[in-house]
Amino acid sequence: MLDRWPVDEIAYSQYTENCKTSDISNNFVTDMLPHARESIQHLDLLVWLPITNAWPVEMEDDGIRTIDLPSRDDVDAILKQICREQRVGVMNDCIAPVLIELWDAREEHLDKLVQAIKKPMA
Repeated sequence: MLDRWPVDEIAYSQYTENCKTSDISNNFVTDMLPHARESIQHLDLLVWLPITNAWPVEMEDDGIRTIDLPSRDDVDAILKQICREQRVGVMNDCIAPVLIELWDAREEHLDKLVQAIKKPMA
């Protein structure tokens, strides 16, 4: 089990390129895509908790991750484009793993996870 997946790296890298805060370029992001596609082929199930107004995800100031809310929202928007709109073509392959979104009450997450695990994987 991982709390990050290759698509996170694409989204964060694209955000960094958009902001021009490092030497990450669009070419770098494009070069990541085949590696991300290959990596996710080895996963069975992806569980994604996007940011929503109805069920916000609180930020924890743990001293490790940034608590910059605007950047978090920008990265989340890129993730939504990748997962929902097939931006960059990473998630539209027939070999992509099952992706479920959990954006409701935490109490409902376990039931949805159990249902997803019980479904036969394609």
